[in-house]
Amino acid sequence: MPNESKIQTRKPGDCKEILNFEPNSSSGVYTIFPEGSVGYSVFCDMTTQGGGWTVIQRRINGVLNFDKTWQEYKDGFGDLRGEHWIGK
Repeated sequence: MPNESKIQTRKPGDCKEILNFEPNSSSGVYTIFPEGSVGYSVFCDMTTQGGGWTVIQRRINGVLNFDKTWQEYKDGFGDLRGEHWIGK
């Protein structure tokens, strides 16, 4: 994961905080620690409109079927490096 070891010592709350700490961060999967969280992996978009976006849904080519149950949306599905719904 890009710059993961350097960033994790700070326990960032979101992707914007990662980008502020390390301005050269590239888009990819990072671990964030929202308030009260033990941390979880998310895809961070570090380029669109200044970057620092925590991606909750990503559609690339429509290969992943998004016709899911409520529980699947709650839990999340797909691959963070591809098409996904983050859940949680």
